[in-house]
Amino acid sequence: MNRRTSKILMVGGIFIAAAAVITIAVVLITNSALSKAQYNDNRINSSSSILNQNNDSFHQDIQSQEDIITSVLPANTELEEITIKSSMLTKGNLILIDKDCKVPEEYADADYPSIYVKGSSYVVRSTEMYLQQEALDKLQEMTDAAASDGIEGMLIVDGYRTQEKQQRLFDEGIEDLVDQGMSEEEATEKTAQRVAKAGYSEHQIGLALDFDLHKINYDDFADTDFAKWLDKNSWKYGYILSYPKKAEDMGVMYEPWHFRYVGEGHAKYIHDNGMMLNEYIEMLHEKGNIIIQDEDGNNKWYVQYIKAEEKGDTKAYIPKGSEYTVSGDNMGGYILTAVLE
Repeated sequence: MNRRTSKILMVGGIFIAAAAVITIAVVLITNSALSKAQYNDNRINSSSSILNQNNDSFHQDIQSQEDIITSVLPANTELEEITIKSSMLTKGNLILIDKDCKVPEEYADADYPSIYVKGSSYVVRSTEMYLQQEALDKLQEMTDAAASDGIEGMLIVDGYRTQEKQQRLFDEGIEDLVDQGMSEEEATEKTAQRVAKAGYSEHQIGLALDFDLHKINYDDFADTDFAKWLDKNSWKYGYILSYPKKAEDMGVMYEPWHFRYVGEGHAKYIHDNGMMLNEYIEMLHEKGNIIIQDEDGNNKWYVQYIKAEEKGDTKAYIPKGSEYTVSGDNMGGYILTAVLE
């Protein structure tokens, strides 16, 4: 082998070695990047709530919605497109209000009809109590039915509350407990179990009310025939018990007198399954859709959760020709309810 050939082979070997080094570096960098991306994905997924994971799984394209709809309806169900206005995110009978979901600003000074209606089967503590019209209409039907079943002395003690009234009730609760010897910190914590903080009460959206009966101690309401009647029948008129005994596990006092209007089909499902409203909404986020049917089979509802578009209105699809309503959930999505034939 001459010197020239040896030199060429030496240079070639250097290039081959360099190429190998570069290839190894690229592989290492790529693997590192992939590992980092995978780690980030895992970290994000593990830190996201179950609701957020479920929300992301429902895409707003026609194909995925068809899949969701036909998972509970016949595959040949004909659909029609509707547009859900973004303003509906904080409106409707199913918006969630609790310690984590604040009352939307538009409810601050709402103008609702008075609960006081001449000739009603109930009486009111004050004529200055209010309720949304649909909830009021169903309240009339419900109390008329209770009266027909022999319930007497039905009293409504509270309905819609302003921010100021809710704050006053909270402050008064603290003051009463401080007067009984509690520290202000203890009194505030205890009051929060009995009275929602201002801005976090269902009373502030005009869909909740408190019942009572004449001539009884308020704390004895759960043992009355009226409370038992409501527990058995209120769902038929779209009302649910907001804070059953299980609410105590969440740090909220059992309130057998506090009822919230959500609509008939939803109230039936919540009642039959022993749920609270937050649990019902979480279930819809997880399942995507359900069918609800009343006991006699005369009414059937198709219910679907739809995640809102990040900007603007949201397209959705319903069984063609069906009557429907849309409610926001106050959590970034909509609940569509269609009446089925």
